Amino acid sequence: MSDADVRPEKPAAFSLGCGMVNQAERGSAMMKVQSFIGKVSIGGLQQMDQQINEWMKRAKIKPAYVCQCFGTDIHHDGRGNEPIIVVTVWYEDTGDVMRDF
Repeated sequence: MSDADVRPEKPAAFSLGCGMVNQAERGSAMMKVQSFIGKVSIGGLQQMDQQINEWMKRAKIKPAYVCQCFGTDIHHDGRGNEPIIVVTVWYEDTGDVMRDF
């Protein structure tokens, strides 16, 4: 038996940025992504949590994958950089979930 004849027991998965999504669970629906950017502070994270939770409830999406990364952006006064967090929420396209965003 060659390697080509061997079938994996688990469904195939594919990489999305910094993680994996199980293709069998995903089905044939198109994947979309929504990104959120916020300040790295207690208040900034609380505000981002609220925005993400409200968007998910309103759009009735089921996240397939969530990724977080950190970076910097130019401060509003232009005198340096400030830390930011970027959260991406991958979800299946079940219609126009951006209509109320």
